[in-house]
Amino acid sequence: MLISHPNHLKAAVNTAETITPKSQYQREGFVVMACGKSVGAFVKGNEMAEEFNKGKAAGITYKICGLSLKQFKVAPNTLLEGVEIIPNGLPYMFDLQQQGYRTVEL
Repeated sequence: MLISHPNHLKAAVNTAETITPKSQYQREGFVVMACGKSVGAFVKGNEMAEEFNKGKAAGITYKICGLSLKQFKVAPNTLLEGVEIIPNGLPYMFDLQQQGYRTVEL
């Protein structure tokens, strides 16, 4: 799931939590790619930290766009633990599609 606004993290986490093990969709493969302003949701001490942790518990893997970090002047060392920085989030989403992932943009 590609998110572009900080509050989209809540929608992504809610989606991951509502997908059951019997669903055709699998939590193990649920990736949130944060681009644009959404990178602010992944800064230590942010109000979204609880949502972030709920998502990790639901099986979400978090990726964050390095270009967006630069654009919004977010230092990598201020990010929550468990976020992987990807140089450019959009080509990464194309890579996921090539691997058979279904992608959704919020």
